[in-house]
Amino acid sequence: MKKRLFGLCCAVLLALGACLPAGAEREIPQCLRFKQKMTTTKMRNNRNSFVTVPETALPEVDREIAEAVDRLYAAAEPFLAEEGAMPSFQDRIDAGPYITRVGDRWMSFLTMGRVTHGIEQVFVAFEACVYNMETGERVTLESVIDAEKGGWEFLSAEVRRQLDAHFPQLEADGAALDALCTPEALKDAAFTLSPGHITLHWHAHDLYPDAPEGLLRVTIYYPELKPYMTETAIAETDCTGYPLAALTYDDGPGRGSSDALMNQLRLYGAEATFFTIGERMHLFPCVLHREYDAGYSVQSHNWIHDVKAFPKPEKLAEWIRRTDEELSSIIGIGPTLLRPPGGNEVSFLKAGASQPLIHWSSISGDADAATMENVEAIARRVSGCRDGDIILCHDINGMAGSFAASYLPRLTDKRGFLLVTVEDLCVLRGVELLPTQVYTNCPPE
Repeated sequence: MKKRLFGLCCAVLLALGACLPAGAEREIPQCLRFKQKMTTTKMRNNRNSFVTVPETALPEVDREIAEAVDRLYAAAEPFLAEEGAMPSFQDRIDAGPYITRVGDRWMSFLTMGRVTHGIEQVFVAFEACVYNMETGERVTLESVIDAEKGGWEFLSAEVRRQLDAHFPQLEADGAALDALCTPEALKDAAFTLSPGHITLHWHAHDLYPDAPEGLLRVTIYYPELKPYMTETAIAETDCTGYPLAALTYDDGPGRGSSDALMNQLRLYGAEATFFTIGERMHLFPCVLHREYDAGYSVQSHNWIHDVKAFPKPEKLAEWIRRTDEELSSIIGIGPTLLRPPGGNEVSFLKAGASQPLIHWSSISGDADAATMENVEAIARRVSGCRDGDIILCHDINGMAGSFAASYLPRLTDKRGFLLVTVEDLCVLRGVELLPTQVYTNCPPE
């Protein structure tokens, strides 16, 4: 009997160990757990409606976000294609929040309403809110920035620097830039919090009237911001001890597949990094806008995907440059990270690649998978990742959304992972991203 009881205890401990990765000290608290419901409606003229609303620990927060979703849907609806317009299955209206959580209590909602017609994003509007999910109180930027430490002066200078660097081919409205960067204006700026950084959000036309329809982002990582943060904010944004993984998606943007994937990422509060192909960018700019506007990391996967025979270094250097310029012309900023196709870092270093090179430590196996029979195998591979892994996936795969629907709840709900961008993974693990260096993973110490 004692032997049986001992064996049962061992089995339980092993099962618990399989759920919580080695080195992980924290589980996501109940107040930060949530579900999202997405309602999809087929409209006339082949248009599609996607409306997402959350269910959190606080019904009053749910009501406020649902009201924001309704407002943004109403604002977006007039921009749908006219009934007589040429139909496209990509014509869609989309309203709902992207959710991120930090520490033990704070949760951010970037609620957006957007419309795409064909390959173009023709409308986007947003509201951003951060809540203490134990009390329901709104978290303001003044709760994060410490005036006595010179925080507003630092923030003003950093916002000016980053905003002025957007859309290098366009000229910013100088008066608008001055107005946006005052401490008074910044106190009311829309912001969200992710595990490794704070993001401030504006519409691109606030500063660049001739820019494509989309948003502007200013991203500041906590190690840089920490000297100017309140003690409360430092404590509330601390994600030490959570298991982390970076989902990365190669070869997009894809026709329909990238949107289906992002629907799933949204439902589970997962951030991700997209390594995009330069020659595909002009085919689906609306996808790149959605990736960027939602807060995901959008990076370079070279101009073309050819792992068999790369050209001479001079030609490859030109492809790197073209990819950078193409991305910045669409979303406003170029890539800061590069993933060489096939993981061929040597060729790109010979071509003078100056960005950090991102490899992987876990492979999903989805590159050639194309049926529902592959879902379970891919879900096991991805959800069995280790703390600190960079996971190789593909959003060009038509099954990308179905695959994600299977592995995301296992990672977030069952194993308690925070799914972060590559940049956040490195920041949270104290790894500096340096030019020309190759990065495979960031395990806990």
